[in-house]
Amino acid sequence: MEVESQLRRLRKSFEEQAQELCRLSSELGHQSRIVKVLDESLQQTSQQTCSLEYRLSNLEHEREVQQRSTRSAFESLGARVTELGLEVAELPTAEEIKDGFRQLEHSIACCEAQLRQELGEAMRQLSVTTEASLSHLRKDSDLCRRDLDVLHRQLWGDEIPSAPKALEQTEPSALAAEITVRAPSQALPALPPLAKRLGQAEDRLHALDHRNKAQHEEVIQRLALKADEEDMIRQMARKSDLGHTHDCLVSADGSSTFAL
Repeated sequence: MEVESQLRRLRKSFEEQAQELCRLSSELGHQSRIVKVLDESLQQTSQQTCSLEYRLSNLEHEREVQQRSTRSAFESLGARVTELGLEVAELPTAEEIKDGFRQLEHSIACCEAQLRQELGEAMRQLSVTTEASLSHLRKDSDLCRRDLDVLHRQLWGDEIPSAPKALEQTEPSALAAEITVRAPSQALPALPPLAKRLGQAEDRLHALDHRNKAQHEEVIQRLALKADEEDMIRQMARKSDLGHTHDCLVSADGSSTFAL
C-alpha cells in the first residue's frame, strides 16, 4: 500500500513536473520570441543609429561649409563697409555742396543774361538783313513783272488770252527764279507776236503733212503698178535677140512645129 501511494505520489509529482516542464518550454519559446523581437529591434536601432550618425556627419560638414561661407561673406562685407566708409569720407560736405549750388546758380544767371543780349543783337541784325532782303525782293519782283509784260506782248501782242491764268496766280519769287531778268535798255526786234507765228507755223506744218501723206499714197499706188523684178527677168529671157530671124512656129503646148 505504501508502495502504491508512493507510486501515486511519484506519478503525480512526475505529472506536475511534466506540466511544469511544458510551462517552462512554453515560457522558453515565448522568451525566444521576445529575444528575436529584441534582436530585430536592436538591428533596427543599430541601423537608425548608423543613419543618424551619417546624417550627423553630413550636418557637421554642412555646418562647417556654412561657417566658412559666412566667414568669407562677413570678410567681404567688412571690406565693402570699409570702402564705403572711405567713399563717404571723400564726399563733399553740406557746406561745399551749398557753395557749389550757389556758384551754379550764379553761372546760370550770367549765361541767361549773356544769351538774352546775344539773342537781342542777333534779332536786330536779322531784322535789318530781312528788311534789306525784302527791299531787294520787291525790286526783283518789279523787274520780273516788267519782263513778264514784255514777254506777254511778245507772245500775244495786244490781244489778251482768255484761257491761261497761271501767270496771274504765280508768286513773284517763283517768276524771279524761273525767268532771267533782262535790262530794260535792251530793245526787242519789231516782230509779230510769237503766238501768231506759232499758229502760222502749225498751219504750214499741217498743210505740209497733208501734202506729204498724199504724195506717199501716190508713190505707193505707182509702186503697186510696177512689175516684179523676177517676173521681168523671166519674161525678158523668153524674148529673142534683135537680129534673130524666125524659121518656124511652135504651138503653145510645144507639140506642133510649123516651118516658115
